[in-house]
Amino acid sequence: MCSPYCPKNSAKYWVRKRVPKELKAAVGQTEIKRSLGTTDPREARRLAPIVCAEIDPIITKARRSLTMDVSDVQALSGEYLRERLSEIKTDTVKQNWDSGTFSLVLERLTEASL
Repeated sequence: MCSPYCPKNSAKYWVRKRVPKELKAAVGQTEIKRSLGTTDPREARRLAPIVCAEIDPIITKARRSLTMDVSDVQALSGEYLRERLSEIKTDTVKQNWDSGTFSLVLERLTEASL
């Protein structure tokens, strides 16, 4: 269950999802929290399932990590690299980086991972 709540020290709504006991060591926390970025309770109720769905893969990956072999670790690291590069690319667009500079950085990151 993942429902919105508004902490006393924040005006914005958040969601939290409890991490199963057996995964606490892998995840590194007892619960995962995410801001919904809104102060409107209706909007928070609408956004909560979407943000909670983003938390589920974290728990799934942690569960998989308990039974991984070398090929699983390599696949997961490749998956992480693709996700991280995508995040970096999104940030560069938001920050109006020069596309030439980004291409150079991307090449170096890609080469380093091979």
